[in-house]
Formats: sequence, C-alpha cells, structure tokens
Amino acid sequence: MKIFICLTILLQIFVLQVRTNECELTLNDEIQLTANDFIQSQQLCNTSNFSMTNRRRISITGRLLDYTTRCQKSISNANVEIIRIHSNPQLICSDLHHPNSHGYFNLTNVILRFNEKVLLRVTSPGYKTIYKKIRLPLSYERSEEKVVNYQIVLTIDTKQNQSQHDERMKSIVDRLLCQMTLDEKIGQLNLLSINFNADGAGITDNLREKIHRGGVGGILNTYTPKAVRQLQELAINSTRLKIPLIFGFDVIHGHKTIFPVPLGLSSTWNMTLIEQSARIAAREATADAINWVYSPMVDIARDPRWGRIVEGAGEDPWLGSQIAAAMVRGFQGHNLSLVDTVMSCFKHFALYGAAEGGRDYNTVDMSPLRMYEYYLPPYLAAVKAGAGSVMTSFNEINGIPSTGNQWLLNDLLRNQWNFTGFVVSDWNAVSEMTVHGLGNLQEVSVRAITAGVDMDMISEGFLTTLNKSIQEGKLTEQTINQACRRVLEAKYKLGLFDDPFRYINESRAQTDLFTQENRLAAKDFARRSFVLLKNDKQILPLSRSNLTIALVGPLADDQRNLLGAWKAAGEYNQTVSVIEGINQLLGKNIQILHAKGANFVEDLNMLKILNAYGRDVILDNRTATEMIDEALQAANKSDVIVAVVGETRGMSGEARSRGDIGLPDCQKVLLQALFNIGKPVVIVLMNGRPLTLTWEDQYATAILETWFAGTETGNAIAEVLFGYYNPAGKLTATFPRSVGQIPLYYNHKNTGRPYNSSDILYTDTSRFIDIPNDPLYPFGYGLSYTTFTFGPLNVDKTKLHGDADRLTIRVVLSNTGAYDGEEVVQLYIADPVASVTRAVRESKNFQKVFLRTQERKEISFLITTDDLKFFDSHLNYIWEEGAFNIYIGPDSVNTQSIHSSILHRLFDLITVQFDDKLDASKSGYRDDLTFLCDLYEKSFGLINLPSELTFRLAHMYILNGDQDNAIQIISNKLNSKLNDEIYHYLIKFLQLDSSLLTTDGLTTIGNLFLSFRVSEPIRKFWNLFFDILLEKTSPQDLVQYYSDAMRENSNIPYLHLFKLFIEKNELNRLQDIVDIATLQHGSRNVLHDLAFTLIEGEKIKQAEKIFRTPWLKARNSRINLHALLFADSNNLDALIEAIKLTRNLPGVNQSQLFTSAIRVALRLNQSDMIDWLIKEIQENQIQLDIRIKKYLDAHLLSKGLDPLNIEAYKSQNKNEKDSISSASDDYDGMNILLSL
Repeated sequence: MKIFICLTILLQIFVLQVRTNECELTLNDEIQLTANDFIQSQQLCNTSNFSMTNRRRISITGRLLDYTTRCQKSISNANVEIIRIHSNPQLICSDLHHPNSHGYFNLTNVILRFNEKVLLRVTSPGYKTIYKKIRLPLSYERSEEKVVNYQIVLTIDTKQNQSQHDERMKSIVDRLLCQMTLDEKIGQLNLLSINFNADGAGITDNLREKIHRGGVGGILNTYTPKAVRQLQELAINSTRLKIPLIFGFDVIHGHKTIFPVPLGLSSTWNMTLIEQSARIAAREATADAINWVYSPMVDIARDPRWGRIVEGAGEDPWLGSQIAAAMVRGFQGHNLSLVDTVMSCFKHFALYGAAEGGRDYNTVDMSPLRMYEYYLPPYLAAVKAGAGSVMTSFNEINGIPSTGNQWLLNDLLRNQWNFTGFVVSDWNAVSEMTVHGLGNLQEVSVRAITAGVDMDMISEGFLTTLNKSIQEGKLTEQTINQACRRVLEAKYKLGLFDDPFRYINESRAQTDLFTQENRLAAKDFARRSFVLLKNDKQILPLSRSNLTIALVGPLADDQRNLLGAWKAAGEYNQTVSVIEGINQLLGKNIQILHAKGANFVEDLNMLKILNAYGRDVILDNRTATEMIDEALQAANKSDVIVAVVGETRGMSGEARSRGDIGLPDCQKVLLQALFNIGKPVVIVLMNGRPLTLTWEDQYATAILETWFAGTETGNAIAEVLFGYYNPAGKLTATFPRSVGQIPLYYNHKNTGRPYNSSDILYTDTSRFIDIPNDPLYPFGYGLSYTTFTFGPLNVDKTKLHGDADRLTIRVVLSNTGAYDGEEVVQLYIADPVASVTRAVRESKNFQKVFLRTQERKEISFLITTDDLKFFDSHLNYIWEEGAFNIYIGPDSVNTQSIHSSILHRLFDLITVQFDDKLDASKSGYRDDLTFLCDLYEKSFGLINLPSELTFRLAHMYILNGDQDNAIQIISNKLNSKLNDEIYHYLIKFLQLDSSLLTTDGLTTIGNLFLSFRVSEPIRKFWNLFFDILLEKTSPQDLVQYYSDAMRENSNIPYLHLFKLFIEKNELNRLQDIVDIATLQHGSRNVLHDLAFTLIEGEKIKQAEKIFRTPWLKARNSRINLHALLFADSNNLDALIEAIKLTRNLPGVNQSQLFTSAIRVALRLNQSDMIDWLIKEIQENQIQLDIRIKKYLDAHLLSKGLDPLNIEAYKSQNKNEKDSISSASDDYDGMNILLSL
C-alpha cells in the first residue's frame, strides 16, 4: 500500500512537472493589416502562374493544442490558412487547410514568391485567432526546400460574442444608474472591512443600516460561505435595488494552502508554475466565497530594507512583467464569470517599491525615464494581461500622492494604457492624503475621485463628503456616475448580477480547500523556490542513512513563522516544520539531535513591535547560555550540523522595514559557537528579503535559502537536504555584502568613472574604499548539486538589418556532474552606445532546462529589435542602430558575450538628398532605386526605419511612379509610435510630392490619420491636407470627404475649412461644413468658432451677409455669444462692429449679449470697451445680471462716476450702495481672476 501511495505521489509530481514545462501559450505576431484586408484574403491563391525563377518552396507542419487543458487536448475543428500579401496591398489571397483528427497539419510543397509577406492564420470556433509570420532569411536559397514546424497552443477566446456581452452589461448598468439615487451611487464606491468568526459575519446595527440604505459596495476581510452569505443576503433582501456586494481579500501566495512567499516563487523562474499557483489560490479563494483578490503585487524593489520586497518579484522589470502577467492569468483564467476564477487587483500603482531609504510609505522621487524604463513595465504587463482592477499606492509621485494623482490614474493608466477596469485605493489612503497636506477629508475625497479612484477602501471619505461636494459645485454627478459604472461593471463581469450567491457553496468549501493535491503542489512549488547559495565540499545532499545530524536553531521546530507575511486563511498548526519533515522522510534511517539554540530575537523593543498584533514570538525561559550549551552538546555528538535560522514572519512585510538586514545578534552568537566546533555547518535560511550574509558565507559549509516556504515547508526542505530534489532556484533580488551598498541591483548604469576591480589602488572611481562594489550573491545566482558547463556562443549572423530581421544565438549546455538537474540559461543584452545612458546589461530572456547527468543540449534564443528597445529622452519606445552585446550564462555576472550590431538597412550605399533638387533622371538613379525597392520588398514591416529614410524611400517610389508602395511604407511607419519627427517628414513629403500624388493616393494617406486623436501636429497635418485636396478636387468633393471622415473621427478640425471657404467665397460649401460639424459638436460650439473665424479675419461684411442668410436664421438666438469670441484680439473697433452686427439680428437676447460682452471686456481689462458698453446699456435701459451690474458700478465708482441708473434694478436691491461698496473692494481682484 505504501509503495502504491509513493508511486501515486511521484506520478502526480511527474505530471505536474510535465505540465509546468511543456505547455506554452502561442502568442500573436504583430501584423499591420486591417479587417478589410483580411476580408480580401478570402479569395484563393492561384500559384500556377508563379515564375519558376522567382519562387521558393516550403513545407509547414505542426499541431494544434488546447491551452486550458495544459496541452492534453488536441484541436481538430480548425482552419489553417496561408495568407499571402504582395507588395501591392490589393493582392491578398489565402490557401485553406485543415488539421487531422489529432490536431496535426502538414502543408507540403507550398510555393511562395520572393516579394510576398506570408502569414499563417489559425482559427477555431471558441478559440482566439493566431497569426504567425513565416520568416525566412534573406540569404535563403531559392532551390532549397525549407521545412517550418509549429506547435500552436490556442486558448479560449473571451472576445467572441464580446459585443453582445458588452451590450448586455451596458444595458444592465445603464438601467441601474437611471434608477439609483445619488447616495446609492456613492454607496457603491464604499469598501468596508468586516470581521467574522465561526458564527458568521460581525454585523452591527450600524453596518446593517448602512447596507440597507445602499451605502456599501464591497466588503474585505470576510470569507467563508456562512459569513459571506449573511452579508450578501442582507444586500439582496433589504436594499431597494438588490445590488450584490463584492468580496475581496489579500490572497498573496495561496489562500488556505499556502505557497512560498512571492519573492520565493519568483526564484523558480517558472512562469507556468507561478500561473498554476495563482490558479490553485483562485480555486481555494472562491471555494471560501471570495471573488476579488488584492494580488499580484508587482512593485519593482531594489532596496531589501523595504519589508514589502517579500511580496513582489524582485528587482528586474522584464522578469517582473512576465510574473505579473502569469499571476493575472492564473487568478482570472479565461472567463471571469466562472465560479473558480477571481478578479485580480494588481498593486501598488505606482512606484511603491522605490520608497526612499527602504522605509515603507516613504516619499518616492524619480525621473520619468527611470520610471518608464525600470518601474512601470510590470504594471503595464498586468494591464495587458487583462487585470480587472488596480490598487493605488501610498507614496507620492511628482509631489502628488498616487491616490489623488490624475496623471497617473487617468492620463497614464486609462488614456495611454487603455485600462478599462476599476481603481481602488489602498487601506485608508484617501483620508491619509490629509496628512500629506492636500486638504481636509472632503477636499481629498474630491481629489481622489476626480483623479480616477473608483472605490474608497475604509476611509469612508467618499460616503460622507461627495454628496456635499456636488451640492457645493466642487464635483459633478457625472464623475460619480463614471466611478459607479466601473464598480457595477466589475460585479457584472463576475456574474454577480446573474447570481449574487454564485461564489457561496458550502460543498466546495468542504472539497476544494487544503486538498491533498494542493498540498502536493505546495511542496513542489516550495522546493523549486529554494536557492543553493553555497555548497563547499559538496556537503549537500546529506546521506540518507547512518547519519547523525544536530538540528538546531529557533526555526528548526517552528510552525508559526513558516507561512510568512500575508498568510491569508492559512493555519500555522497545519504547517509542516523542518524537524517533522525530516522525521517523516528519513526518521528511521538517521538520528536527529534537536536543540533550539537561541531565541529569534532578544531585543525587547524589537520584541514589542513583533508582538504588537499577536504573540508570534515567544521567548524561551532559559538563558542564552543555557540554550547554546544544549546546542553544542547535540553538535558534538553529530556528523553534521543543520542550523535553521533567519527572520520571523513579522520581520518582513508591510511596515516591516529594517535598518539592519543581517541575522539577529542572538542567532549569530549561536552560529559562532557552532562554527567553533569545526564540524560542517549547513545553514538553512528562512527570510522574506535578501540578507547581509558576508560573515556567514565565510564560515558556513553550505547555505540553502528557503524563504518562507508555506504549508509544506518541512517536507520540501527535507527532500532538498537529502537529495530527493536537486535545487534549481535563482535569485531575483541581489544580496548585498553590506547595508552600505544599498541600493544594489544588477542593471545599474555606468558612471563616467566606473570601478575597475583589477586596479584597486586607483581611487578616482565610483567605489567604496572599505568594501567591494560587487554583491555577495548577484541577481540570477543559484547553485546546483550537479555542475553545468556552457559551450561557446554561436550566432547565425552578427548584423541585424531592421525590424524584419532576426538573429539566432545558440549555446550548448552540458550537465557534467553526478546528478540530474535544472539550469536557468539567462540572456542579457547591453547597448554600449545610445542616445541616452543605458544599463550595463538587461535581462531579456531565459530558458529553464532539465538535463540528466552527462546529457547535453543546444539552447537557442531568437533576438529581434523588440529586445533592443528602450525609452529615449522623449519617452518614445524605440531601438537605435549600432553595436550591442549579448550575454549568456547562469546568472547576471558569470556570463560569456558576443558582439553584434543592428543596421537600419543598406542606405549608406546611396546618398540621396531629400529635397526638391533630387534629379530622378540622373544616371544610375533608377538602378539604385530599383535595388532599394527590391531590398525593401524582401524585408517587410520596417516600421522603425528612421523617419527621414522612410519618407526618403517613399519619395523615391513616388518619383518612380509607384504610389502604392510609397503609401504602404508610410502606413507601416504610422503604425509605430508617433512623434514630432514623423510629422515633420510627413509634412515635408506632402509639400514635396503632393503634385505627383493622385487624389485617391492623397485621400488614402488622409485615411491613415482617421484613427488618431487630434493634437497640434495632427491639426497641422489636416490643415495642409485640406489645402492640397482642394487644389486637386472640387469644393463639393472636399465637403464629401470631410463628411465621410467625420463618421470615422468626429474630432477632425473644421476651423481651417471655414477659412478656406470664406477666402474662396464658397458660402454654400461653408454652410455644408457648418451643418456637418454641428451634428457632432452642437450648433453653439460650431457657430462660436465660425464667428471667431469671420471676425478674426476682419470679414465683418461677410459675417453680416452669412448671419443674415436663411440657413442661419433659425440659429440667430445663439449667435450673440459667438460673435464676441474674436475679442481676444483687443481690437476695440472690431468689438463694437461685432456687437452692432449681432444686436441687430432678429431674436437676439440683448441682456445676454451685453452680459457676455461685459465678461469679455472685464477679462481683457478693456476699460474703453467697458465705458462704451455702459453708455449703450444706460441709453437703451438694458437689464443685466445683478452680479455683473455690481462690477460695472464698481468700475464707475473707481472713476468718480455715479453707478448705473436703471429703473429695473431699484426694486431688486435695497442695499445697493453697500453692495457696490463691496464690489468695489473686489474689483481689482475680479479683473485679475478673469484675466487668468
């Protein structure tokens, strides 16, 4: 029976490992084709007319697999299409094929032309569509047949039927918003923490009343089906609209079954395993009635003094981004409405890990370049992975706390990154902005919701102040509606409107929590997270028989601390201690002599802090000497000493920053005594951060970093110590030698005087004079029980030529030791010369490889321009041509390198001046042009050509009569990140080549801009475009183009069209433009702009003529305000002419007209204008707004004149003199205010 159980466990572990290592989701290649292009591709290709001298033959084979089953299921119901795109965008066709019943496809004898782009498109009902570019090197021989093999792994398409899903969600949310009162809307933005126990939730009368009136949108820190049901029933049964609550909890590294802390999990360097850990945590959390988790924490941390480094993935933005996406995928699965998925809330947005001095909640201050390059990428990765929510951070950014930072939450998160979920504050973060110095609770609450916070955690600032702020005009209800909509949409996505009790299932709580399968996974995750830091004399693994070990240290027989920070619902008494794990594994074969040896800490002040929220640390009643003596007695009788030392779980985590990150002194005293015996000492570390271990590393025989490994800690440590598993973890955070080195991280930059360790006497370098610069253990470091050797690096080329090119680098990895094992082959790239300073090296890829003893394997990496991109000084994400270095090795320091370079193409072969002096008839020019164009056709997608070269090549095509290719490369360029340089050369291109463009060609270029948001450069483009188009076509055709374009982008500017048609006296066409623009922008705004355009150009006569035409008569009641806009010109005569013109129009409200005119005059401080207006008002007895009259009276008093004498006002203000006096005091201030 025991043998059967062992075999079952081994089989599960084997299956777990296979699933972890072999099933990788296929990602789409980037393509620059529209939906219309793909509609065209439905026509089948005819290859019979392909020239025999201009073709190549390939075979494409592969298999389609289902990702949601970990590649255990093949996909046979699918289309596999080869899509061919000729250089002419109109020539698109496809070849259709199908896989067999096992998912295999074999496309043989595929004939391709050399001037084609070729895509593989895979579609299957219910799955996401995959596009893969088929890339062959330019050097590929035409006579050679190439075989291309793919394993394509498809995942469920959550976007299928998304339109219907979104429409239903919008319908439900819209209906609720119409029914909700303002207080009920605000109540949805209120998140409360509620205690619970075995009897259920702690429902007070105050809470009951608050829920009853719709004052609570969500609950955190309550779980179990019983407690959650009580609260949800209260929300559904006692509220007017029966809106369900959302229930959140900090599920950081497991829920009931606890896995290694996130810093430990990241050390596995295994994305599938990390995703699986989140998937299991989601299943357990939902079984306990939770549907929203505040995880993952994706903050980059370079300072190990910061206690919350334990919750993240370390210091590297690239690796951190992979882990962030994996965690989000694991929590949310492919369908949020399933009962075993939870909504992820990534945190803490943003830059929380960069707190000054590593002190939690402290100020963050950094340059935008550092922010974008090193700290923001993991947040963006979580957004791209589809995270449903985000939590703000406590720190400030650019002087504004994150919770009230509009640039962060609106401009960056929503506008730049297109995040569509909802934003929740961290605990009490809204009210804490008052301590930051931003105002009282009402003021900071307005600031938070205006910035983009949708839900207020704990502070109840939203609940108690927002209604008042709306009444006082400090906030609009529209802002409340938007925040409420986002919260309601989250509840819809979780399926709560269909079934508010869908996550409350007592039977799942009995079957899905803390299962044997989950515990097996926890043990596997734990042992894979361990990092072997030292192993002198190959002391590890230990012998499994005839061995006496002294097992000492305060953590050797401890359960309470093994779960680490944020233990969720984990129970320490279900955790396996180290001594228990060894006894269960080998208790009968070896002798264990146990002694505690030391307390965790003996500093009484530290002890008070650690025990502030519970008695986690209990001092032994014995003296330190007595405990050490006991340990020495055991050590003297042993063959080897295993010392289990480190931090308590309360020494890392939130608000657990440490100034000294070494082992506590009392534990060091114990280690010193053990070292003095002279026997081998194996240190087993438990901690939540990198520690300073310089002294320990000097004297210990071996050091095994185990972090806080969770529920199965003891079993996992036992298996690693005795060689049942060969440790393969790698550090994701640098271990410094001394606190004085902090911050210390691998991807630092060089200084102008970098330190040279080979010349220690040269002092004028960036160095310490008392300690080395280098770390004790670098990023990526980790040993194994076996040995791995890396062969020389080989590349298929040393130069990349633009975006379309690829470089493959290979290295042979050999296991030359006595044990099977895993190695993480790490790829780093350095860019030694760039437009901004770059890091000495940056992580770009890795492969975790399992090799049996004496086995060897070739490892290859594909390098593209995406691996070379960085943010320049303007925050454009680009790559630049030049040399770069590639490093491969087992960590970030011990690497070998190879040098390569990237060229934009061979444009240095031809020198072409990009101006109107270029002579296309010059001898040899056309041959050179043909060469360049042919070269381009064989290298599609060069969107990152320098802008000048892109438009130079387009210019060449135009001169050669090839408009289609010119437009194609311009289109490709516009698919890259837009910047001022692109606009500059595009406008230069239009000015130079517009005469050679056809009308269709010009409008095609215009269509490329329809999807862009209007900015100043875009506005300049449209102005030039309309000028050129009017030269090429009729005014009527221009109006028709504008009408069609406005259907695609309602923000296309129209002012320049007004000017064009006014100058050409095309008043009928002007009428058309006004009518089209009015449909999108309203007559008030459009006529306002029309009046400005007319009078700014001093077209008073034309204005009068236009305003009197029949098509504007119906709009006359609104013109009075618009005709005044030109007043910014300070032209008094024109002002008077405009007012005279406007007041004579039928239907004009004289009071509104003169009130508006006075406001303009006050704003511009036009004293003469004010005097003229006063004269007109008095002569015509025009009534004014009483407040405006006050300021006019004050103006008159300031000149020693009597106030306005208008009969209508005598009954309105009995205390007119007092009012005038008050207004006089404020007159100067009013002028200043209006002028702003």
